[in-house]
Amino acid sequence: MGAHFLCCLPIRLGAFLITLGTTLSSCLVAGVLWYLITQHMDLLDTKPLKVATICLAVSQTLIGLFALAAFLGVLAKKLALIRTFVSIYSWQIGVNFGLDIFAIYLLYKRSPEEWNNRCEKVFTDKDMQKNCKDQINASKIGTIVSCAISLLFQLYCVWIVAQYGKKLEKERAKNHTVVLGTAGYARAANHPQEAEVFVAPKTDYAYTDSHNAFGSHRV
Repeated sequence: MGAHFLCCLPIRLGAFLITLGTTLSSCLVAGVLWYLITQHMDLLDTKPLKVATICLAVSQTLIGLFALAAFLGVLAKKLALIRTFVSIYSWQIGVNFGLDIFAIYLLYKRSPEEWNNRCEKVFTDKDMQKNCKDQINASKIGTIVSCAISLLFQLYCVWIVAQYGKKLEKERAKNHTVVLGTAGYARAANHPQEAEVFVAPKTDYAYTDSHNAFGSHRV
């Protein structure tokens, strides 16, 4: 029995939804990060934080493009595109995990007073400052939880797509075997001498003539 998506759904449906969802989510995250980098670079006041954000934006852009290719591969049953996505996405999971750990380290490295001062420096409105402080405090715990959930979800997604790739590979191998078997049988059936394999050949044989038979005295 093959693998299923969410226990009971077809594996191809799972690959379809995962690649589509990965394409949309990665492009959305990449868009937000590039907007932050281009419009609010002042919030990224340290070089390590800037580097981490840029690397994450680039990685999300790439995974979005490969996910789009895999989505088209699922629609057209292109095994090469699916395999490429699985390889790139597996590598991407490791990179994202390292960036998540680095981002958490930077988030907790700075003291709450420094974050509060940063919010007061960036925003002049009191309500915006309070909102900024609240979001930073909530993000510390939320970042860890979201990173853990994201890691588990990504591992499950790449497993589903990989299983669909294996299923597609088995189907192609089976179809290839059937085609070869059918073609081989057709060639054997159409062989011009198939009916003569177990009978005497249709040729003249002098010693079968009556005057050459045993007991004949004709010279």
